[in-house]
Amino acid sequence: MPVDEYEARPVSPARPALAPYDPRAERIVWLITAVIDVILAMRFIFMLLGASPQAAFTALLYGGTLPLVAPFLGMWPAAGHGGSVFDPASLTGIVVYTLIGWVIVAAIRIRHSRRQPSP
Repeated sequence: MPVDEYEARPVSPARPALAPYDPRAERIVWLITAVIDVILAMRFIFMLLGASPQAAFTALLYGGTLPLVAPFLGMWPAAGHGGSVFDPASLTGIVVYTLIGWVIVAAIRIRHSRRQPSP
């Protein structure tokens, strides 16, 4: 009786096809991060140049960004001379919110990455 050269293996069920990757979620996270960074940078520059808080736009900018910089107020002393103020809370916020955006995008990429087939 001849011996078969190949061993029969059970056929595994077909894996469902993965949908193509859609980068819209990443783009939305980066857009939100960029908007936050830009308004915090504007706050920093306005404070550094001594923009008057009585001006409507400046008051809106300072009031709108206060919740974003509130967690970082008091970490370092704000230095000022005349009307100019060096606001480290704004710079800290830019760094922290950029890192948070980067982590969220990395998590999205990990979640949607294709898994390597196991041997």
